[in-house]
Amino acid sequence: MEDGSFLWDEKEQGIVLGAEYYGFVTTQLLGGRLAEIIGAKWVIGMGVFGASLLTLLEPSAAQLGIGPLVAARVIEGMGKGVLVPAKFALLASWVPVHERSVLVAITGQGAMFGLLIAAPLTGAICKNLSWEYAFYIYGSLGCLWFVFWMWYVHNSPEEHPYMSEEERSYILKYRQSGKRSSQKRPVPWKKVITSRAVWILTFTKFFAAFGFYTVLTEIPSYFKTVLHFDIQNSRLWTATLYVAQSITMAISAILADYMRSRKCMNITDIRKLLQSIAIAHVGCNYYTAIFVLILETSFYGFTSGGDGPMAADIAPDFAGTVVGVMHTIIETAGVLAPLAVGLLTQHNASMQQWRKVFYLVGGINVAGTLLFVLFSTAEPEPWAVEYKEYQELKIVLSKEDGSSEED
Repeated sequence: MEDGSFLWDEKEQGIVLGAEYYGFVTTQLLGGRLAEIIGAKWVIGMGVFGASLLTLLEPSAAQLGIGPLVAARVIEGMGKGVLVPAKFALLASWVPVHERSVLVAITGQGAMFGLLIAAPLTGAICKNLSWEYAFYIYGSLGCLWFVFWMWYVHNSPEEHPYMSEEERSYILKYRQSGKRSSQKRPVPWKKVITSRAVWILTFTKFFAAFGFYTVLTEIPSYFKTVLHFDIQNSRLWTATLYVAQSITMAISAILADYMRSRKCMNITDIRKLLQSIAIAHVGCNYYTAIFVLILETSFYGFTSGGDGPMAADIAPDFAGTVVGVMHTIIETAGVLAPLAVGLLTQHNASMQQWRKVFYLVGGINVAGTLLFVLFSTAEPEPWAVEYKEYQELKIVLSKEDGSSEED
């Protein structure tokens, strides 16, 4: 950045920007398992608090040099890495099965909303104050959030001191995970690692993530070098991508929970239907590139009703651990996608070279769709739920379904 405070070349900038990601990958499994043992409240809270403290320190670390800054960003990434697995552990403890898709979508839309406002807000802060204040403001907001989180949030309905007994009974009746004590039982690692359902879901998500990371990180280069349109500097297009995905996330989640509550289809078929919508329509059509980019991002939002909640479906009592195992593998797509694009588009990439990227991403997405539709299941794994409680829940849902039909 020749006009900035630090004269770093592109390689050095890449190292700094990527440092957080490497820390993020390393704590996925740790975060999921810790959430099941000590409670997701503490894992999420301390993860955000730690990352916020490191954010506050980043300007000072940058003044010391690239080494301290990279170290700070790696540790910051480690704090953020625990959040997704711990979130699923928390949702498994709190969310009734027929509301799961919507709640997963809401938490995902929170991230979309943050991305949507962060770019213009950060630009305004840097323009009117200085770049350091962006770190100070965001870090301070994270610390303030931590206070409210620790005060108001509880690990499970059993621990909440203020909620009504009616609401507590409703959640306990319809959630799928077992009692709080059962979540502390040892993880059956052999069964997790050899579970077909876990591996199919992992590879499905990996294939989807490969395409998604390609769209978000590499396609802007295609627009700039081939179409001569700098989409990264267009806030309108960036906002359109996030808004479009948020809309389809909401539609997919509401539809999935409605179909589940009305017994239109079994949960596995619901997930397969919405997932096939999500992936089968993506791919890169360079003739209508901008439209297809928006369309692709939109269809990705349908995973909220497809594979999005499925870790909690198949492993309610070990959702955090399973998500941690899966995302340790899935997040490698963030490294492999740029590498693959770089190999296929060397030396001032032409349209012909980018076609190879489009064919690769399209083929991977189709493979993921077929894998998911043909072989996946959303039914709980026998090792991942208390069998007696699961059978009782199925009986309750069946009786209520029968009552509604008689009415």
